[in-house]
Amino acid sequence: MPYVIKFDGLAAGKGVRVIENYQEGKNYLEEIFIKKIFKGELKDRPAK
Repeated sequence: MPYVIKFDGLAAGKGVRVIENYQEGKNYLEEIFIKKIFKGELKDRPAK
């Protein structure tokens, strides 16, 4: 069963990925939170 992970921010349509398994999801989350592939996307966002 596929799952969807969406980066919360203005990622210009690049922040959504459909994953098929645990390892694929883990890799994508590492890209987001460890490698910071969307590093500039949250700078203009107001704090909650």
